[in-house]
Amino acid sequence: MEFAFETERVHKMRRRHVRLTVAAIPGADDERFCVFHTPLLGSLYLEGQGHLDDDCGRCGTTLMRGMRSITGVSGVVFICPSCHCGNITSAVRREALDAAS
Repeated sequence: MEFAFETERVHKMRRRHVRLTVAAIPGADDERFCVFHTPLLGSLYLEGQGHLDDDCGRCGTTLMRGMRSITGVSGVVFICPSCHCGNITSAVRREALDAAS
């Protein structure tokens, strides 16, 4: 039992928060992007076993918890349930979103 507690404590110490890139929300008719809305405040888009948490670039709300790596997902915009701004996982994709709006 002590080992499980120690593993959890070490896992929490290593957790790192990464702010996503804030971007304009594309229009509904723009087929290049898929816009995701989380159904409830406080719910997450994804939850895994990694040490990275992806947070809203504007308000800091955690959108994805326990990611294993920072990976850009092309064409996906995550809407923050707290401040309703668009978030993307890569600055390169921000340019495409800004050009689309």
